[in-house]
Amino acid sequence: MDQKAVKQSNGRMFLIYGILVVFAMYCIVRILTLAISYRSLFMGESEKCLDKTVPGWDTLALAKNPNCNCFVVMNEKIPRRGDIYDSKGRVLASSIMIYDLTIDGRDFKITNRRYCDTYNRNIKKDPDYKASFLTESQIDSSIQVLAQAMHDHFKSRFNKNAAYYQAKLTQALRDSAIVLIHHSNPNNDRSWIVDEDIDFITSFTIFDKDHFKRSLSLNPRRARLNPYGDLAKRTVGYEHDKKWNGLEFEMDTFLRGVPGAKKKVVVSLIDIPMEDETMPQNGYDVHTTLDLDIQNIVQNELYYTLRNHWAGWGCAVVMDVKTGEVKAISNLTSMDSSHTFYKEVTNFAVNKQVEPGSTFKLASLLAYLDRTTDDEAKKYPILAHTFQVKRPSGRMVKYSKADEPGKSEAWAYPIEAFQRSSNVGIASMIFDRYKGYSDYLDKLDSMGISTTFYTHLGTSPAPDLKRWVREDDFHSYYNICFGTGISTTPIQTLTYFNAVANDGKMIAPLFVKCIINGKDTIAKFEAEVLKERMCKFSTIARAQNYLRSVVNGEHGTARRYRNAKYSFAGKTGTRDVWDRETKGYLKNRNSVSFCGYFPAENPQYSCIIFIYDVHKKSSIAVDAFAHIVQQVMSLTDLGKVQTVSTGNGVSLPAGNRSVSGEQLEIIQGKMKLNQGIVSDPEYYYNLGITEGGAWGETAKEVEYDENNIPNVLMMSASDAIYRLQKEGYKTIIIGKGVVRRQSAPDKNNTVTLTLGL
Repeated sequence: MDQKAVKQSNGRMFLIYGILVVFAMYCIVRILTLAISYRSLFMGESEKCLDKTVPGWDTLALAKNPNCNCFVVMNEKIPRRGDIYDSKGRVLASSIMIYDLTIDGRDFKITNRRYCDTYNRNIKKDPDYKASFLTESQIDSSIQVLAQAMHDHFKSRFNKNAAYYQAKLTQALRDSAIVLIHHSNPNNDRSWIVDEDIDFITSFTIFDKDHFKRSLSLNPRRARLNPYGDLAKRTVGYEHDKKWNGLEFEMDTFLRGVPGAKKKVVVSLIDIPMEDETMPQNGYDVHTTLDLDIQNIVQNELYYTLRNHWAGWGCAVVMDVKTGEVKAISNLTSMDSSHTFYKEVTNFAVNKQVEPGSTFKLASLLAYLDRTTDDEAKKYPILAHTFQVKRPSGRMVKYSKADEPGKSEAWAYPIEAFQRSSNVGIASMIFDRYKGYSDYLDKLDSMGISTTFYTHLGTSPAPDLKRWVREDDFHSYYNICFGTGISTTPIQTLTYFNAVANDGKMIAPLFVKCIINGKDTIAKFEAEVLKERMCKFSTIARAQNYLRSVVNGEHGTARRYRNAKYSFAGKTGTRDVWDRETKGYLKNRNSVSFCGYFPAENPQYSCIIFIYDVHKKSSIAVDAFAHIVQQVMSLTDLGKVQTVSTGNGVSLPAGNRSVSGEQLEIIQGKMKLNQGIVSDPEYYYNLGITEGGAWGETAKEVEYDENNIPNVLMMSASDAIYRLQKEGYKTIIIGKGVVRRQSAPDKNNTVTLTLGL
């Protein structure tokens, strides 16, 4: 190389070095400038930076400057909302991550050989596959396979065929586009895409898992899941128009947690994290008093009764006598003119004030017995009677009253008047022991009948007993004796009936047992004692006998169940429906009820059934009550494990319903048996126990029928509902017992389940 070439080469090298040195100096100066001059700006401390985390920031002059491009903002970190459980630890409401299924195909190149090479890198090749790259037809075939798999996976939730998925995947991957396949609507759990769905898609063996997962744009967010569908949903609560109701609202302070936050500076749309950070505190878990098994019984029976009698609405509550724990509460409203579809939208039991009708006669009976030492010493008129009332002027006024038109006067002891539910008889008993309207009201107040109380579902309003009436208003005085012209909530009625079952101790209904944070108990709740003893013990004992006589007595309005397998006691109620338009009572439309407790001799549960706007009288409420009694007590009996000798072992009773794996584990623990089961299905059928303690028959997993619908035959209603709603189906329940027949889904994706014993 000659000297001239060397000089030219060295010159170019020095020029390059010079340029690099100048560039390096520029970078150093720029860094120092940013670090010194702009440090306050990037730290959010500059006067040119608008701090939106301070109160009143929107009133500052800088907030009105359109050229301001530096802001300090708070990036809120949302905590996980706590779960809600029933009394046995089953989840009633839980937070779940849902996603929008979007594929970002911009990483996938589409030009000829390069397109194939890219796919060749991203598709898992069979070890025996020798080709150097995949052809376009092979790639299209792979997309087709994935599209068919997605159709099979999502077909129970989305009405999309395989061609839809193939078109979307092709558009994303071949056109390098961002394509939305499914959107998760938080208010429609049938549209949710959850973790299991994402795992299914990303684990599909055709595409490279990591690369394909990076191509999914998911937009994750939280939604509230009710695993058991509509069971107790209004009580548990849900979000509507961005507002919670039910326990979700009342216990929101515990459930919502404490949001975290992290400050950041935004300079020209560039985010710069700051050091200040507060981690979110997840919400606490709420453990309710509800029992899903009892809830299922009550809700099914209420629905069945309402639908069969075309009722407007109804409610039912089951309460533990000693503890006040509400084991079940259902409120159903007719959602169509044909009265075939009912839904929980309003908490009637706690909030709706209605005329109680004859169930209020228990309050009058207590008032009478508390001022009567011998209730068999005197007879009173029943069926019909002419009352003579002395006015303040001294003039006598006559009022003729009858239980039903055309009835003639008869006389009977108080217990017969109560059994017959005689309005005339009950009023005569009160008039005999009380000076007037105010004297009677004072007695009701002293017994706690008119009290108000707080529940975890809100405050139940005090009964409206018309305190403004004149003392000489005979009609108001007469009507209040049997629950007419006044109003109270169904749960208020249940509360004092429960007090009679509880030997006079009146306690408020309890819906929440405790608040849990991990393994720590934050709070425990016990029922509020409203009255340690609402009246004399002898009064309570006699009242209990009167309530039993309604079922067992010769004239009892519920005597058709006097020989029922499980005894109960209570009082019927029938009241005409008030028509707002005519401002009068509709004689052919009734509200009917039955309130009482069971078993009659040793009360364990109290219950009220209230049904509004039906043609029939209280017998339908008695029927519903009796069916609930039988099923709840049968459920209690099933909890006592029985063994039956079969020579070589023991078996469960013939025709037993399906048993979940969790239930099976409990049964085996109670019987101290070994597991003895090889497979691990969700449900077991026709179980047997060998001498060695193993279950003899092969376990059978939940199957799918020819329409790919879960086969729920022989399952309990609660298990069947859970299984079907998990797959996206709605359910209608007919009858009681276990599932004997299931229909194909209708156009609304609803499956009708027919139950039988």
